[in-house]
Amino acid sequence: MARTNEGGRLAYADLLRVMAMLAVIVLHVSGGWLESLPVGTADWHALNVWDSLCRWCVPVFVMCSGMFLLDPKKALSWPSLFLRYILRMVTALLFWGTAYRLLYELVAGTLRPASLPRVLYAVILGNTETHLWYLTMTIGLYLLTPLLRAFVRGARRSDFHWFFLVYALFMLVIPLFLRLRGSQTVALYANRLYLNLPWAFRPWPSWGIIWRATI
Repeated sequence: MARTNEGGRLAYADLLRVMAMLAVIVLHVSGGWLESLPVGTADWHALNVWDSLCRWCVPVFVMCSGMFLLDPKKALSWPSLFLRYILRMVTALLFWGTAYRLLYELVAGTLRPASLPRVLYAVILGNTETHLWYLTMTIGLYLLTPLLRAFVRGARRSDFHWFFLVYALFMLVIPLFLRLRGSQTVALYANRLYLNLPWAFRPWPSWGIIWRATI
């Protein structure tokens, strides 16, 4: 597990987070422009390159959060989890979700004094912009943190090896195989196993967290 220095911070962790945030911006900008460009053009290929080069940002962003939250040596109380981490993400989601909707109405010329309560209610119901998915994803990770910390405290090295093996097989290898060469038999058995791990990243705009366990 990561340890903080005397100043309480790790320089490389902060650098990774800054790089991941910049990559997230590039990812969404390039992905947004891709939809409006003809397939096969030079601009389309260039944006595809940028989009592909920045796909690492989400796993790195999540791992930087887990680097400190999952440290069994670091105390993490329930009030701290909800008031320091989850409340901060919820506040950011409500603020930016409302700000974007009000901005769109301002540009469209439909902004009225009664727009704020209506927009805020829509954001509370989950009607936010697609690029704010990482806030809801982070909230989900924080909700799973106590369970994941319990696993980290009690797991042996061999348990982690098995965990990463199952993750690589069912979340990376099999989906890639099915994309390259579809197989109804493999897809059928893979779906029946219900082995979706806590952070199952899917192509945006439906990125998020799936936690399903079947016993």
